[in-house]
Amino acid sequence: MRKVEYYDKIQRLRLIDDVFMSEAFKDIPCVELMLKVILGRDDVHVLSVKTQKILQGWGRTLRLDVWGNAELGTFNTEFQRSNDGADIRRARLHSSTLDYFSLDAGQKFRDIPDSYVIFITEHDFLKGNKPLYTIERCIMETGEKFNDGSHIIYVNGSCRDGKTALGRLMQDLFEPDPSKMNYSVLAERSRYLKEGDGIEIMSETIRELFKDEIAAGRAEKEGSFITNLLKLGRLAFSEIAQCAGVPLSRVQDIANSLGIHES
Repeated sequence: MRKVEYYDKIQRLRLIDDVFMSEAFKDIPCVELMLKVILGRDDVHVLSVKTQKILQGWGRTLRLDVWGNAELGTFNTEFQRSNDGADIRRARLHSSTLDYFSLDAGQKFRDIPDSYVIFITEHDFLKGNKPLYTIERCIMETGEKFNDGSHIIYVNGSCRDGKTALGRLMQDLFEPDPSKMNYSVLAERSRYLKEGDGIEIMSETIRELFKDEIAAGRAEKEGSFITNLLKLGRLAFSEIAQCAGVPLSRVQDIANSLGIHES
């Protein structure tokens, strides 16, 4: 067996894990399968897909786990290990962002495609003991659906009943061993990234992730060091910049955030 950096770590990764998900779901057949099972529809045809897609609107940047277009509309699937990232108003923001980027200048409002925002959570975030929660707008006075094309779905990842298609999908998302997966398309993609030529891709992805984490850690320590010197109030901004080995503008930005002004 060839030597690959991070080999053991790669073997432990699951489709629910961010670093593995971002590579596995670049594959359109995998995304189609996931949407078919969650939506309960066989007519899902994905036209394009991107993972970790960055969209910026209204001054706010969003990183979408799996984003793309299908014949039925636009979609965004988020994989949330922590409840903190599954807030219902975050789902609302994602839904509105999909709409914002779906309408070109000059298009009619009626041309906005249907949108599907799907949050797959490791735990039962909405606490209703249901495997899936479908949220649709309705007219309160009549109980009729509003039918504006907006769809938000929460999937309870803790419901892994092998007797249902959705339960088998959840089993696969949390299973590190491709040989134990239910759906062949997910198993083949996972095997490619763990044992095939794709393992080099995974190794490089993890390497870059570690670089980013190290850089973020250094930036955090650097910021703490500058903050402490600013709060002492004994050094000029230029002296702090020299001590920290950073541009003067970096010190000025932190000082502004703290409300500290150089006398």
